[in-house]
Amino acid sequence: MSTKNHVSLIGRVGASPELKTLEGGKTVCNFSIATNDRIQNKVTLEWEDAPPDWHRIVVWGKRAESAAKNLTKGDLIGVEGHLSVRPYERDGVKMISVQIISDEILYLKKYEAKEKNEAKEYSPELEGYVATDDNLPF
Repeated sequence: MSTKNHVSLIGRVGASPELKTLEGGKTVCNFSIATNDRIQNKVTLEWEDAPPDWHRIVVWGKRAESAAKNLTKGDLIGVEGHLSVRPYERDGVKMISVQIISDEILYLKKYEAKEKNEAKEYSPELEGYVATDDNLPF
């Protein structure tokens, strides 16, 4: 029986991607995405965002260059690829690095900051002014 290592995620980019050129001219881009579920609060019965899970993404070659050029923090993307689990040692402590090697990135939606209410410039003439039905312009 064959096995399959496939990962498919939809999430938001956590920070601007980092592009590196390695010896030999090969390019690699690293970034992270956050995914989260909606859970129902057992006390209030309201739906809330669960704490995010963070995933390290690695992209190679032309896709790496495209990701570094086009992705920014907050963008909604889809990532398909496979898990890469690598043991390493740091200061004598054995650790494990889990990454997703991306074969495909789907650009779903650019992040747009929510428009804040534009603050009106303060005008001393309007201090204490109260809008009523009689003085509204419509």
